[in-house]
Formats: sequence, structure tokens, C-alpha cells
Amino acid sequence: MGVYCQAFADDVVLVFSSHKTSNLQASAETTLAAVQDWGTCNKLRFAAHKTNAMVITRKLKYDTPIVHMSGTRLRLVEEIKLLGLIIDSKLTFNAHVSATCKKAADIYKTLACAARVSWGLNGEIIRTIYVAVIEPIVLYAASAWSPAAEKLSIRKQLDSLQRGFAQKICKAYRTVSLTSALVLSGLLPLDLRIREAAMLYKTKKGHCVDFLPPGRELERRVGPMQNPHPSLLITTEYERLESLNPQILEEHHIDGPLIYTDGSKIEGKVGAALTWWDQGREVRHSTFRLESHNTVFQSEMYALFRAVDMARQSKEGSINILSDSRSSLDLLRSPSVTHPLAIEMKRCIRQIREEKRSVRFFWLKAHVGTPGNERVDELAKKAALKKKTAPDYDKVAMSYVRRQIREETVRLWQDRYNSSETGSVTKIFLPDPKTACKLVRKSTLPSVDTQILTGHGGFAAYLHRFKLKDSPSCICDPRYEETVLHILLECPRFGKERLDLEIKLQRKLDQSSLRTILEQEADRTSFLAFARKAVITAAKRNGSTALPHRPSSLPQVQTTTANLPIQNLAQSQPNTQPTSTAPSQRSPTRVLLSQTIQAVPSALRKLIQGRTNRNASPQPSQNMTLELLLREGNGSGEVGIRTRCVALFMDNEAEKIGISFCRSEGSDRLVVSPGLALLIKGSTQKTSIKRTKINALTQRLEENSNYRLVRLHNKTIALFEWEEKSPFAQASSWLQQKHGISGGPPEKSAWTL
Repeated sequence: MGVYCQAFADDVVLVFSSHKTSNLQASAETTLAAVQDWGTCNKLRFAAHKTNAMVITRKLKYDTPIVHMSGTRLRLVEEIKLLGLIIDSKLTFNAHVSATCKKAADIYKTLACAARVSWGLNGEIIRTIYVAVIEPIVLYAASAWSPAAEKLSIRKQLDSLQRGFAQKICKAYRTVSLTSALVLSGLLPLDLRIREAAMLYKTKKGHCVDFLPPGRELERRVGPMQNPHPSLLITTEYERLESLNPQILEEHHIDGPLIYTDGSKIEGKVGAALTWWDQGREVRHSTFRLESHNTVFQSEMYALFRAVDMARQSKEGSINILSDSRSSLDLLRSPSVTHPLAIEMKRCIRQIREEKRSVRFFWLKAHVGTPGNERVDELAKKAALKKKTAPDYDKVAMSYVRRQIREETVRLWQDRYNSSETGSVTKIFLPDPKTACKLVRKSTLPSVDTQILTGHGGFAAYLHRFKLKDSPSCICDPRYEETVLHILLECPRFGKERLDLEIKLQRKLDQSSLRTILEQEADRTSFLAFARKAVITAAKRNGSTALPHRPSSLPQVQTTTANLPIQNLAQSQPNTQPTSTAPSQRSPTRVLLSQTIQAVPSALRKLIQGRTNRNASPQPSQNMTLELLLREGNGSGEVGIRTRCVALFMDNEAEKIGISFCRSEGSDRLVVSPGLALLIKGSTQKTSIKRTKINALTQRLEENSNYRLVRLHNKTIALFEWEEKSPFAQASSWLQQKHGISGGPPEKSAWTL
């Protein structure tokens, strides 16, 4: 039976363990009674009603212990929150992960309002917020609950949280997979970061030696209790020297021998050296060999330590130590240090000062022609390359352990990346996550580059996949889908630019060469310039909303069919079906939509030809041009109505006139259903409009159906009010009647304009 106590501030935890419930209960009550007696002696009272108990066991059947404190029975709970960590009785940590993800998700919701694909916070700002805020929240106490991150349910929660931040960092659409978003944002998978933090903690505490070289110890930080008493702490300042000419020596009152120190790491080997100079000549020198896992900083620190120790052993009254390692000298300036070599140097310096002698430190700029500094640099390199003795210092730095853990994490990420079923387009461009992260860190990817590397953008195949476009075919040939790879590698619309790029890069542009092109900076710049131009051109053709650089009103055309009277237009173009054009006859430039609209049935034309103003008299149908028809709804009755939906039974690209529905019930706001149509901005929610704005529009009557005309972007919508029948049934009936009047084919229920 064991008892363990852990306290932090006013949070105290008592842990009891036993194989029998009776022994556990007796031990707990005895310990709590002792705690109560101690509190009484110190005039403290413990609140028994705030004290909870929790049973942790793997047994399926056990006797529930009954524990009392001050005569009050302690309440048994399933979860306890201890210093921010939620511990449950089964040690699943599901509640802790859920609470942590919810806390981070609330931050994401606020952040998402100010970070969009085309505007808002910069990706680097979001990355800083993620690294400095989100990761510490999630990684808190990771060493305690890291095994839970290996469970699939926990991984799904972590992936869902991280996906949103990764998409915001790389300016990707919400449909981009986590596999692609992580590579383009340069973030490690969150569950692997949790594992990484846990392994680093265990290595620091000595519970894991998997990442240490065989037979080597970790260079541990010295605790504050191992430092000398504060009254014995000393500061070690250093001065800066530009050179060692006589004038500089006189200004700094440099007298006595000079000890130069240096460390070097070359060809994976590490060495250190020092040389003693007196009266302008070398008196003696020493070289030291370190292990290959040691760092340059360790070699510099070890050289300084041996120089201070040499000064301690000498009988000189004043000794000057010169080093070109400013980081090592800065470390010595602090009175309280944690590096073991710095602790030993402080001890030697204190002993020298107790003997009424002095040691001074100077920082000397490296490679400026100082004879002593050049000599010690040569000795350090020689020690690293040629010395074959046993290492003088072999402690493993934490930076080496971090590097080994990171390499293991990247290897696991690479295996997961290769086996993932998502991110297929990104894998073609960036098959290696490690290389991809280096590329992302060197340059900031704009949103168009993210569309190129993910295939999620203004491409016909992508829009058709999410039902935003009728056909996935490319304009060059209906047999081929318009994907990003088709646009970059095959589409004849960009054949000239592609050929120019191949000549410039001196290689053929295909899937196998994309990886090599992106790895080389010069080739990458040229390729991305070509890809951006092609992708933007394709996105403009597939766009459903007005572009910023184009006027919102329709252009004035002189001699096209768009200005012909509707009656004549219907006679000249009786066929309402869109005809496909051969690829060779298609132009890569976008044709004006007002020049491609086809004939309007006479009954539907009669329905919408009236003006919004009540007093305005309708124009005769034979004099009403198509341009005038498409301007309906812009009169005095519009009063600033703004909706997002495209009317029912409308095609986003080819049709200009359609219908939608709203309820006629009296309320402050009415709901306009998008029906079977798609919303312009990809939303699937209903549109709400103020009743006062709808009432301001002129109400019309057509065959016992009330409607109002509403102008939406470049479309005119007949907004019907319905009561008993459903919108679908009413629309079908109305369209069938109009179909019969116009005499169209029986299989048609909607007209293409």
C-alpha cells in the first residue's frame, strides 16, 4: 500500500493505492484525519464539502470505498480537473481533449471572421497565432495524456480543429483536405506534435533514452538549488575589441597573458582549442576532441571552461581570455546560470577572485587577421578532423534530441502523407512534406497558388463536383474535364504560353517534371507565373458573379442580336437548345453574355415586360429590346433589396429570367427559398428579406398568380407568393401552362433564355 501527496498552491492531491478496498479506505481516512489535525494546529480548516474523491481501477466489479473527512462523506466523482487537466476515472482523457478542442475552436470562430481566402489577416499572422496560442493550449500537459492522441476518435477531433487553421494559413477553400492544407501551411499534424512534446519531456526527465546516442548522457540543466547562495553569485562582464593594436590595448588597460579560445564543427566532426600568448608570441596551446553529436556552442563553452581552468591553475595576477563566441560570453554575464559548464566556470572565477587575482573576458571579432585568433581557429579545425583520442566532452545537447525527435516526426508524417487517400493533386506537385515545408517557409503562397497546388478553385470539374456548374467539361473539348492538371499540361487555350515556358525551362511540362520545377527557385518562379495566368483566365470564364474590373450594367452593343426586338429575335432564333461548338471554333476570350442569350417565349415575355412603376404603361412587345427586358426590376420599386439566391429552375450561366417563391403570411420578414437552384456564393441557406421592402414592390397578377419582379445581379426574377400549394407544385403548374401557350416540345418544363 502506498500514499503519495502532491501540492501546488491551494490544490492538494492525495493518491492511495491498494489491492483491497478496506485497506484503501482505512489508509485514506487515517491520512485525512492527520491532515485535519495539522490544519487545526495551524488554525486552518479544510472544506470537506469541496473535497472530491475518484476511484481509478481496471476491475469491472469492486466495492465502492466510503471515505469520510471531518465526519462528512466525500463525494465520488467521475472527473477531476487538476491544474487545468481533466482526469477521468478510466484515464481516457476524452473529456480533456473535448474541452481543449472547444476552447481552441472558439478562438478559431473569432479568427475566421477576419481571415478569408481573398482578404483579411495575412497567413503569417494566423500562423503566429496558431503557434503561440493554439498549440500551447492543446499541448498543455501532453506528457500525461499523449497516449490518448493515438486513438482514432481523438485524432478526428484534433484533425477537425487543425484543418480550419491550416486552411486559413494557406488561404485555401474549406473543401481542401487536411492532407493538402498541412503541407501548404507548413504545420505538423497535431497528434504528432503531441507525441513530440511528450517524448521531449520524457527525455528531459530521464524516462526515455531512445533519442540519445548509445552510452551517452543528456546535458541536463542545473537546478536553482544547485547554484551557490545568492550572496555568493558573481557577474562576469566582457568588453568588445575591434583589434589588438597597441592603442586598443592601452585604452582597455590590457596587461598580462592572452588566452584565445575557439570551437569548430567541420564535416560532422567537432573540436575545440585554446592558445596561450605572452609578449606577442604563443607560449603553449591545447586541443580537445568532442563527439559528433555535440554542437558548436558546446565546443565554444568547453574551450572557455578549459581556459578559465588554466587561468585558475596558473599563478598570473591578471589573465585575459578572448573569444569570438558572443553567445557564450552573454551566458556568463548572468549571475544565475543553468548550464553545467557555466556553473563550473563561475566556480573557478570565484576561486581566482578569492586569491586576489583577476580574469577578464573580451569578445574579438572573428576572421579579421588577428594572429592569435587565426591560430586558435586553425587548431580547433585540426582537432576536429585529425584528433583520434577519446572525447574530452560527450554530453548530449537538448538541441540534438529535439532534432532527432523532429526527424522521427517528419518520417511518420511522410508515411501518413503517402498512404493518405486525399490530397492527390498536391502529391503530384509536392510529394515530400519536408521539401514542401521549406518551400512554403521561403515564400508566402497567395490564394491562387493554393488553388493550383490543391486543384480546388475556379475549375469546371471542381465546380461541377459541388453542383456549382452543369458540366465538368473544358471549353476546348467536351470529352476532357477542366482540372488544374488539364489546364496546365494539356489545354490548347494556353498552348503558346506552355511552349514558351518549356523552351525557357529546357524541359517538357508533364506530371513527372512538376516536382523538379518547384524545387528550383528560378524554374518555380516562371512556372507559377504561367500557372497563375492560366488559372485566373479559367476562373473568370467559370465565374458566376460580376468581376471587379467589369461594369455592372450591360454593355451598349450596336449591331448584335441583343438589341433586336424580342419578336424578331424569336423568329430568327427558334431553337432554344444551346448548341455545342467545336474546339477549333471556340475563342479563348470570354464572349459577352448579352450576345449569347437566346429567344424568350412570348408568354413569359408578356409576364415580365411590365414596369415596376404602377403608373408606367408597358411598352409594346415588338418594340421591347432584350437589353431593356434584362433591366426590369431596377425601377422605383426595388428599394435596395439584396438577395443571394438564384431563382428556381435557373441555369447560372445561360438563363437570365427565372422564378422564386415566398410565403404570403404576414410577418416582419419573409423567407425566399432557393428551391432547386444554387446560391451564387455557395451557401445552402434560405434568404430572409424584410416584409416592408417586398411590399414596396409593385404587385402583379398573371393567371391568378401574384408576383413581384426582383432584380438580382444580372438576372430578373419573378417572385411569387404562395399559400395552399407548395412552391414546386405551383411552379410546375405555371410552367406547364406557359409551355402550352408557347407551343414548345412536351418534354420541356423550363425555358432557356
